Amino acid sequence: MRMYLPEEDSVGTYASEFGFDHLSLDKQRVIYEMIDALYEVSQGNLYIGFKNENTLEPLREMIKIMNENKINIPPIHPFKKSRITEAGGWGFAIQYKEFIDK
Repeated sequence: MRMYLPEEDSVGTYASEFGFDHLSLDKQRVIYEMIDALYEVSQGNLYIGFKNENTLEPLREMIKIMNENKINIPPIHPFKKSRITEAGGWGFAIQYKEFIDK
């Protein structure tokens, strides 16, 4: 994931690079904080697996940011269809349409 992030670690650079610079500075900061927390979760889970205490705090931070900004937390129901006991822990493939709210 690091290779997709801008070299300069700032709200303005991220907003410009990812195309959300038209939003208010407050909203830009929220997205920047979410990207930062997502990076921490993805980095922590990359090789360690699902039971990783390093990802718990960044995940809690993401939920806190979302709650504070009245952002709906995505539904978990599509992920229930892909179990870690399938395909060596990766789960079987799920079609994109399964992730769209009905």
